[in-house]
Amino acid sequence: MIRKKRRLRPFSPCPRPQNITAKAVHIVVSDNDPWVKIAEVEEIAKYYDASLDVLVDAGHINADFGYGKWGLIEALVLQK
Repeated sequence: MIRKKRRLRPFSPCPRPQNITAKAVHIVVSDNDPWVKIAEVEEIAKYYDASLDVLVDAGHINADFGYGKWGLIEALVLQK
């Protein structure tokens, strides 16, 4: 049986909010996240004038991939 490749939906399939009340937006993503492409995250970062950190080989950044409390995120928030 030959299966067709299924195309994943974009990371942000819904419309982006027009107004964000945050003073700053910072995005952290992995270069090998199976759910989002770097180009898509770069476009989102540009749209929101957000700073962006790309982690190398970090997978999908959530608890299932071994990320729990994350000191980096806490430090980034406290710096602002």
